[in-house]
Amino acid sequence: MDSFPTAIEMLAQVPTESMQGLLTSLRYHAHPFVSTCIPALDEHMSSLNADHPVLFRRGDVVEIQGPAASGKSHLLHHLLATCVLPSAHESLNVGGWGCAAVLFDADGRFNIKRFRRLLLSRLSKALRVANDVGHPPVEDQALEDITNQCLSRLHIFRSQSSTQLAVTLMHLHEFHSSHSSLQSCEIGLIALDSLSACYWNDRFLVEQWRAASESAASMGVNSTEPVNPLRHVTIALQRFRVLRGPLTVLTNWGLNLLKESAHVGEPYPLYKQHLHPFPSPFNDVDVDASHFRPSHFRAESTQLQASSRPAPSHLTQDGNTDETLSAPRLGQEFSITHHITLSPTSTVPFPPSLALSEMQTYVASSPDIARSHRQQGLIRTPASTTVTRMAFRVTEDDIIFEQPEQL
Repeated sequence: MDSFPTAIEMLAQVPTESMQGLLTSLRYHAHPFVSTCIPALDEHMSSLNADHPVLFRRGDVVEIQGPAASGKSHLLHHLLATCVLPSAHESLNVGGWGCAAVLFDADGRFNIKRFRRLLLSRLSKALRVANDVGHPPVEDQALEDITNQCLSRLHIFRSQSSTQLAVTLMHLHEFHSSHSSLQSCEIGLIALDSLSACYWNDRFLVEQWRAASESAASMGVNSTEPVNPLRHVTIALQRFRVLRGPLTVLTNWGLNLLKESAHVGEPYPLYKQHLHPFPSPFNDVDVDASHFRPSHFRAESTQLQASSRPAPSHLTQDGNTDETLSAPRLGQEFSITHHITLSPTSTVPFPPSLALSEMQTYVASSPDIARSHRQQGLIRTPASTTVTRMAFRVTEDDIIFEQPEQL
């Protein structure tokens, strides 16, 4: 006769979970982030699952890739502003998230004065619309106070190497818990500009390690396989992604063309992933340009051959959102959930006879010049056939999103 299990044996069969794991799971399944104030990006996210339209989920990772001067940093600045701006001010909708943002300025080019102008412009526009519908005007001092509050939510780190970046990321959890201005504020966005800043240094370092390893092996001395410093960065990013669930946005160079896949009157390139061992979900993706058809934002008929790599943690193999999937875990590999490819800008040359003092007037009066400074790109998601076009224009104190040119 079988004996009944003891109390200890019964308790051993009960699954256990740490409090940190429980909080991580609850955070992941909490409400997604609200609008990014980028129409094409919001449209793309909503289209991934028509039955349950959602925007970015906690823990999502977006890679922005493109050549120099394609608008990667400007797009990142817009997302940073959206994160630190309040959602509302005295019942007036502002459209921000009201969260803290952490920027890793690896390129050392972040301009805080321009970012402040961007915040003021966004606030002025949002509150001006409210004034037009009967709300009392917001005083200039109030705008300044809101802007200063937004700036206090932005934390900037400048690392000189991939190793410094990885160490900072590994301790960001403790920084969030101990820093007085962050203890009561959620980190909504982690931004890294640019992921490729240390590419050549890391490549040289790995080649040195490999040469030393081969030399040691030739003399019969055992040596360990060199590890690319970027590997430590991806591990640290995955750790913080699991613990805090922010949206992670990474800019990356576009160095090597994948192929001339679509055409808007000139080659509209996609790029290979030159970083190793960074995820490259689209290196074996093929886009058929013959299926691109005009639409307002989303290229609905675009045929994108899905990658053979696994889908992101919250997407099924057909690209739809699966609400039943678990949150990303520490044991999982770091992965890209969404990708933005920006195209190179073709600039119309100024007339040789134009004086420097006349250039600003010439740019304002010339539609060809204004159109030539429009940035365009494609938004894609691994394992999804949806490709969305986007376009934006960068001005002195704003980033204006427009309808993309028809493909």
